[in-house]
Amino acid sequence: MSFFILTGDKRETAINIGKSCGLVNPDALLLDIPPFESMDVDEWKKHMFELKAKKEDKVFLLNAEGKIPPELPLHQTICYRCTPKNKAKIVQTVKQGQ
Repeated sequence: MSFFILTGDKRETAINIGKSCGLVNPDALLLDIPPFESMDVDEWKKHMFELKAKKEDKVFLLNAEGKIPPELPLHQTICYRCTPKNKAKIVQTVKQGQ
């Protein structure tokens, strides 16, 4: 099952919300999506490909305070520290990626 949690909460609070709702397995591997502004697009996509290739049960974490990446994994993803503007941008990005 794929899901997105969009919240203004801090990272740990967002993870706890996912766990308390039963969406995040306690044994899941938590993978931080790298900050998009810290690397070029090709480098960022390569890094994301490597993260997606991990076989473990995984949940992606995105700090949405910064620049929203051009694509997001269509897997279990928690976006924390979201502003209303960034929430709209994330929803648009996910819809385009389907």
